[in-house]
Amino acid sequence: MYKRLVITLTAILILFSCLPAFAQDKDAANKLAMQKNRFEERVYREFGVRLYVHETAHWLIATDCLEEEVKSCGKELEKCYRLYFKLMKDIMDAKERPEERMCAFIFKTVGPRRAYYSASAAAIFVTLYSSRGYRTLFHEATHQLQFECSSGRTPTWLVEGLAMYFESYVEIAEGRAEKVKGIVPMYFGGLKERAREGKHIKVSELVSYSYKQFHGKHERLNYCESGALVHFLLFGKNGAYQEKLKDFIQGKGSDDLYSHLGLEKDRLEREFLAYIPGLINYADKINAMFKDYYNIATGDFESAEFHICVARILRLKGEFDEARKELDKAAEKDKEGKFKSTIKYNEGVTLYYESKWSEARKVLEKVSKQITDNPQLFYFLACACEELKDSTAAEKYYEKSVAIEPNFFSARYELALLYLNRNKTKKAIKHLEACTKLKPIQWTKFSDIGLNFVVSNVREVLAIAYIQDGQYVKAIETLKEYVEQDPTATGY
Repeated sequence: MYKRLVITLTAILILFSCLPAFAQDKDAANKLAMQKNRFEERVYREFGVRLYVHETAHWLIATDCLEEEVKSCGKELEKCYRLYFKLMKDIMDAKERPEERMCAFIFKTVGPRRAYYSASAAAIFVTLYSSRGYRTLFHEATHQLQFECSSGRTPTWLVEGLAMYFESYVEIAEGRAEKVKGIVPMYFGGLKERAREGKHIKVSELVSYSYKQFHGKHERLNYCESGALVHFLLFGKNGAYQEKLKDFIQGKGSDDLYSHLGLEKDRLEREFLAYIPGLINYADKINAMFKDYYNIATGDFESAEFHICVARILRLKGEFDEARKELDKAAEKDKEGKFKSTIKYNEGVTLYYESKWSEARKVLEKVSKQITDNPQLFYFLACACEELKDSTAAEKYYEKSVAIEPNFFSARYELALLYLNRNKTKKAIKHLEACTKLKPIQWTKFSDIGLNFVVSNVREVLAIAYIQDGQYVKAIETLKEYVEQDPTATGY
């Protein structure tokens, strides 16, 4: 009897201790319901019966889309929310809002021609008129999260540059994100154009643009420049400015970017311009990777191709064991053997990146009998042979790579260096001269290496080759070109 009484009293005490939590939950639910009612009234007032309201954990969405379409949009917004607070928290000083949802207007037919976030309306407005619709939604949701869940500075170049950086993240499973160092290569077309023309907006101009100026005549190019500038401040000079950028974003220190970074305008300009060629190359290098990203974002999670995509991304990030597991999963899913050679090729490249030269060579030589038109396969094979001190085989494979793709800068350059080391100076000169004539912008259907990694000292190497060949006048002319091309070159 006594024992039963104690149990009953304990149960009553537990019940009473839970009442405040129940009350809080009820209060939170009431607040969310009231917010939804207010939003529905607003939608009806502004759009009548053309739109209905769909709700997710963190968004209220007014839309005229079909139910399945708006559910997909809701998933994309929730994905953005998860990743923002997982990955941008330290940069943005972001704080979650558990009792208040954000607002979005997503149109199929009646919406605005362009997507935007309106701070005054506290909502994003997106029309799903293209295949980039979901990525645009992600981009604009980033703006909304920055303005509504973070505090700090919001100059236009910084707001757009950060959204571009964040857009390079893709969630490959719930709560698990991957990125390739914050680059969305599709945005860098304008940067390439300017590199080709030798023209860039000065940093001092870009950071002074108003919203209207930024979104004016050269809007697309301004996006490219701002994305590149944010990338430079995060990763350039071995991350020297990263902490200062975070403080600047969060509103700490001087409002003047130059004073905040402790740099003169000319120095920041020089360092940024010096960073751009490498950034363009990196964007080229991973362009097809991002095609993989979009496959991952929209593709079949059970397919062999999906696991190959994930493996390639993990390999680039240096997570080789995880990459190998994904390739094993791909092999399991590939019942018909359609991707067998591709899986083996990726296995060989992964071994190469792990510095397992002998194993990489064995795998790549075997798969080269099935895949005969991939210049990168023969490039990696040549590199592995060179590491194994087999110069004859390395030369043969470099030559095959260049024969398949004459514009493959890396293969030509490495072949030229090998020729120099083997005293085949005239052959080396031929390929080095070809390297200097390659256009700075080249796209490739292959995914691991950009065709034209801009090696600033290619003319320096060519000058050395001319000297070895007794062509002293050409050597001097080439060194002059080298110094003009790279003002930081010393010793000449």
